[in-house]
Amino acid sequence: MVARTMTAAILLALSAAGVGHADPRLSVQVNEDSDRTACRFWGDGETLSIADNGHPILEKSYCAAYGESTATIVTDKLGHHYVFLKYGEGHGSDATIDYLTIYLLSDHLTERKTLILSERCGLSCDWTYNYAVHTSPTGGLQIILTLVVDGRPDAGISLPRQTRTAFVDPSTN
Repeated sequence: MVARTMTAAILLALSAAGVGHADPRLSVQVNEDSDRTACRFWGDGETLSIADNGHPILEKSYCAAYGESTATIVTDKLGHHYVFLKYGEGHGSDATIDYLTIYLLSDHLTERKTLILSERCGLSCDWTYNYAVHTSPTGGLQIILTLVVDGRPDAGISLPRQTRTAFVDPSTN
């Protein structure tokens, strides 16, 4: 299998304060000759690998438009680790929508929230949410999204809210 490895990000030395993984690290591998039926397009198959102290602990296969995605780890104040996976769906001009899916990392990945980060709003218009992540003293995350519009929306297209706040708690969606 031909694959290229992209170290997606992070590699924070995280506190072992209590949630089971002392030093989780991520890598994203693009599976260039993956089965087209699984992802619809050749080259969209990817594998997220997570290791702790150099020992593999989890792998997750998923689809990402054009084989492009990034992954990072964010840790809350109580030591819970969250995997932020940014990826797109769709192919072609003006057909890709970008997402951020947030997983709680334990002995498996538990999806906590999926947010749309960008989308087309017309022939020459895109909108994107930039975001900032804040940790709560009681655990969990607060994500502040701020809208950026590039171009003029087509008639009849409604834009999302200018600012949005999403909360991610380790125990609930």
